Amino acid sequence: MRYFFTKLRDRKSFTVQEFVEKYEVSNRTVKRDIEYVRERLAIDIQCSGGSHPVYTISEEETLSLYRRQADQGLLLLALLDSFSRNQFLFPLDYRQLRDNLNLPLSDQYLDLTEHVSYEMTEEKAIKLDLFHALMASIQDQKQLSIQYSDLKGELTRRRIEACHLRNSDGQWYLLAWCHLRNDLRIFHVSRIRAWGALDIPFTQTMTKAEINHVLDNSFGIMTNRSGAAITVSILFSGKAAKLVEGKRWHEEQSEEFVPGGLKVSFPVESFEEVLRIAFSYHSEAEVLGPPEFRELWVEKIREMSKKFL
Repeated sequence: MRYFFTKLRDRKSFTVQEFVEKYEVSNRTVKRDIEYVRERLAIDIQCSGGSHPVYTISEEETLSLYRRQADQGLLLLALLDSFSRNQFLFPLDYRQLRDNLNLPLSDQYLDLTEHVSYEMTEEKAIKLDLFHALMASIQDQKQLSIQYSDLKGELTRRRIEACHLRNSDGQWYLLAWCHLRNDLRIFHVSRIRAWGALDIPFTQTMTKAEINHVLDNSFGIMTNRSGAAITVSILFSGKAAKLVEGKRWHEEQSEEFVPGGLKVSFPVESFEEVLRIAFSYHSEAEVLGPPEFRELWVEKIREMSKKFL
């Protein structure tokens, strides 16, 4: 698709045969992609030439493509710049990265990165030597031995096979096969106290699709491995309704204004992360269902009342 946009942007005209030869695909595939760009990206591509069509775009559309790429590039640079200022990832040489990207941005447009920024609400650092050990484990397909702390501070020795490292809302998590539990688990990286490489090959094989399925079907990054996802609903009222409107926690999320506020629903496999969201909006968030989730929410409120009131 990048080559496709470059052709459009730089030449203003092209033939199907150019893409067929470049990517070794069929005429039908190229024409389907052209229709996708026409319909989904709203780019006016004209066709002429009968049995050997030539596709062209206007000067105005060419400028639109430049502007589209410039805007995307600006957002990317602003993201990199913000990351370089935060130590929770690790220090980045922002200017070197920016120069290496070779984005089609003028100096005046580059200056606009000072007016765009990203912010993480929570930040947890990751040790570079641990990061290196995890990446080496995945690359070499060799197991790791880790010392892991639970919420109570109790330590266990685990033998794991690292699959995927993810940063979610500033928190680092590791998806890995745990030989102690004989199950796929998600670990808080900040709770890994010690680690060491083992000369033991991986015994579990997970495809990229399987890993993505686990991550995509977990709310945030938490999963209880219980099986089918459950749809939860929360009613946001007052100022919370305005703050939450349009905020995306899950790709299958739905929103509906009902009497009392904004009802937000999405599938989850664990209530733990959702409770954090509900309580972060205090009295302006009410758990509607399912019943077991509402009971858990009410029980937590009772516990806090006994402790603080």
